[in-house]
Amino acid sequence: MAYNQGRTGKMKRSILVLLALFQFMLISCPARADISVSMRLDREEATIADSISMVVSVAGARESDSQPVFKGMDDFDITQGGTSSRFEIINGQVNSGIDYTFFLQPKKTGTFEIGPAEVTVDGKTYRSNTATLTVVKRPQSSGVDRGPLFLTAGLSSTKVYVEEQSIYTLKLYHQTRVGNISLDLPNIEHLTFRQLGKPIEYQSFYNGQSYDVVEVRYALLPSEEGICGIEPSRMKMTVAQPERRSRRGFFNDPLFSFSSGRPVTVASEPLELNVLPLPGKGKPLDFSGLVGNFKINSKLEPNTIKAGESVTLTVIVNGRGNVNRIPDLKWPEPDHIKVYADEPVLKVKEDAKGLSGSKTMKWALVPEKEGRYQIPPFSLSFFDTKTHQYRGIETSRLSFSVLPGEVKQMQVSTDHSNGQKTEGPAKKAIKELGHDILPIHTSIKDLGKGS
Repeated sequence: MAYNQGRTGKMKRSILVLLALFQFMLISCPARADISVSMRLDREEATIADSISMVVSVAGARESDSQPVFKGMDDFDITQGGTSSRFEIINGQVNSGIDYTFFLQPKKTGTFEIGPAEVTVDGKTYRSNTATLTVVKRPQSSGVDRGPLFLTAGLSSTKVYVEEQSIYTLKLYHQTRVGNISLDLPNIEHLTFRQLGKPIEYQSFYNGQSYDVVEVRYALLPSEEGICGIEPSRMKMTVAQPERRSRRGFFNDPLFSFSSGRPVTVASEPLELNVLPLPGKGKPLDFSGLVGNFKINSKLEPNTIKAGESVTLTVIVNGRGNVNRIPDLKWPEPDHIKVYADEPVLKVKEDAKGLSGSKTMKWALVPEKEGRYQIPPFSLSFFDTKTHQYRGIETSRLSFSVLPGEVKQMQVSTDHSNGQKTEGPAKKAIKELGHDILPIHTSIKDLGKGS
């Protein structure tokens, strides 16, 4: 007994020492870092029946004088969700912050600018960024009670052209706790699924009942024309069953236990996608299959050099659509200029509206003599899904000057496979930054990683 009392006394003294040391660190650490306020929504589009999560983050302060204040929010009911704080000390630097969570319930449809949020700290007011939210009508329901657990599927457009993307949205509605969710997407020839961001969770109403919702979005890219039947997607999960416990310890959860869960599979409704062929009339000779909406820009740096030096020509094509079809641009090489092509870089981005991205192409130009040089425009064609017509775009004409100077020798090697000159190793492969198409069969946990 004496041993246990002595041991308990030592533990108490150790805890007191740690608390004193922690307080000393708080006092001795330098003042808070620069204060900033940011705001984020859990999605860019919602129905009028949904509840949207909004988080206001205050960085550089451990507390504020009051709750965040919002302007221009008459079209929403705002409910406070909770407050959490962050605090850490790294190399003597205090990093702290506060997160305020709110839930927005829209009163009408439309596109709204949310924010900014204003937060006052030590008498000074800080403002956050703004965010855009589109509120659409709720989907028509059958009026039939679908129970506490069901899966729906929808398309942003049921009629598209070949290579035009349509957004495929899956929503799992549940009124019970679920876990171990896995997803099986239909395996359809000539139709590619590509995930758009991470799954999101929110609350919504269906047939007048409140549900928790898990939403996953995919971009569908059809490669052939015709009527495409999309079979049901299936979600497998474990549904927790309530299990009342007789003994309630501090760490016990008296509500649910997954040990008594049962496996359940739910399926979405089948859908149909009408894929139209690209028109033959007016198709440009240089059309590469690019579908969507795109822009092209170019620049030349520097504009003036000395003989023996080089300039860098950069061409960037960006837009929204099947960005993997952006071609490697070719151009007639001017006389008296040696051209060394760099490796094209393709960047693909996913968001709630679909796929977008850019391709950057660079060339090093080494003029052989002094003078004024003209760079002809680069051109590109694509099928515009807004106007339903082919469009041609091109860069502006560029020029640079070469002044007299000492000619420098540049090491050049020739790629004998195609006769092109390259500086150093041959650079042909396109580097894609971003992840590739997801497997058809995947897990919700993996979906959150965007892998």
